[in-house]
Amino acid sequence: MTDPTSTPPSGRTRIYAIAGAAVVVVALGTTAIVAAATGASDDAQPGAAASSSAPSQSSTGAAPDASTTDAPTTAPSSASPSADDSAAASESPTSSAKPTAKPTAKPTSKPSSTSTPKPTAKPSSTPSPSPTPSSTPTFDPKLGDTVSATVSVDDRALLDTGVTAEVTSITDDKIEGDGVGQVTGPALRVKVTIRNTTSKAVDLKNVTVNAYTGKDLVPAAPVNADDALDPFSGSLAAGATAKATYVFGVAEDASDSVTVTVDLGADSPLVVVTR
Repeated sequence: MTDPTSTPPSGRTRIYAIAGAAVVVVALGTTAIVAAATGASDDAQPGAAASSSAPSQSSTGAAPDASTTDAPTTAPSSASPSADDSAAASESPTSSAKPTAKPTAKPTSKPSSTSTPKPTAKPSSTPSPSPTPSSTPTFDPKLGDTVSATVSVDDRALLDTGVTAEVTSITDDKIEGDGVGQVTGPALRVKVTIRNTTSKAVDLKNVTVNAYTGKDLVPAAPVNADDALDPFSGSLAAGATAKATYVFGVAEDASDSVTVTVDLGADSPLVVVTR
């Protein structure tokens, strides 16, 4: 039976009770939303967790307050960047990156100039020309003797085995006679060198040097009293060299063409030198 002393609840009390129950439901829904948002942030999917939480609370029949539902959805998205944003940030180089070091190695030496070799010494003297080998001696009817070789001035030719002759110069000159048998007029001055390359001495007492002018080989007269005269004499030692000078008088109208012959003696063939 009913207690006569108890007062039945009024309408305002019921409203307060219902409001309190609603607050409790909203608080529980908010707690569930925050927990779901935190779990979704750890999985890098905050948006999906928040959107899945919202419908689950709507099934309780109570509409959560708009001010309480906005806070958990915006906070996780600003605090936890998405996976795409993190990848983009890691792939973009910073504009302030600069090289931290410069190459310090420097060449310690210059390339040597060995690619272009240079001669370190010059020949001390001009090598002497090789003597012209004697061909088979042939008889020359104009000279009336056998000729072993015909060469030019400054050419060396074989007089005999290991012995060479070289007429080094034929110059025009003039002589003045001051004694009996001496003549005055144009002359030729002839210088001759003989080299002995054998191992034995060579006799030079019988060396003969003659001169001729023109194509007809007109004989020039030997001058025996000129101060420049210095003929060969004595013997030439092995490996030695001898020099001599001969003078010949020629006619006033003598040709400029000159032929000189040199031999070691009567039994020796001639070496012919032309100018």
